[in-house]
Formats: sequence, C-alpha cells, structure tokens
Amino acid sequence: MIRRGSLLLFILLIASASLAQEPVKAWEGTIDLPTYDWKDDPYPRFWALDGKIIYPYTMEEVISTTKEDRTYKALYLENDYLKVTCLPELGGRIFSVLNKVTGKEMFHKN
Repeated sequence: MIRRGSLLLFILLIASASLAQEPVKAWEGTIDLPTYDWKDDPYPRFWALDGKIIYPYTMEEVISTTKEDRTYKALYLENDYLKVTCLPELGGRIFSVLNKVTGKEMFHKN
C-alpha cells in the first residue's frame, strides 16, 4: 500500500513539475562560420592499394589555406536552462550547448 501511494505521489510531482515549466522553443536560423574550402575526391581509394581502410569515404586532400565566412543553416532549441545549436548542413552536428544558468559553453567550441 505504501508503494502505491509513493508511486502515485511521484507521478503527481512529475506531472506538476512538467506543467510548471515553460515550453521549449525551436526555430531555424543561419550562422556565419569561418570555413576552409575543400573538395571531396569523387573516386575514393581502396584499402588494398593504399594500405588504409577508408573506403567508401572520400578523402579531403585539397584543402584551401585561406578561410572565408560561410553561412550555414542552424537549428536552435532553447529552454530556461540550455540553448542548443545544431548544424544540419554539416551532418547534423551539435555546434553549441550553452548553459544559460552559468553563461558558459558546456563543450569546447571550435
């Protein structure tokens, strides 16, 4: 009987806490990042010829030495505590997670 009462109390606390929070905001925007231009090799190397197991991924051998600002599409998720920036054009990578309580990034930002 005590377990049922504790479980019911726990569920009510979770439900009331979730109702008290503001909803998560999500929007799409753009972000400018300094980027080195590259071109993928359309003919990937085979490991038998090169000794490295990299197939079917292309090599990025021709990378520019100058960086230029490039605009990327960004997806933002934000609540009272975190602001997350995701870059879908770069494979869906999480670019930034900002802790709004401390004002600091959670991870190293390149």
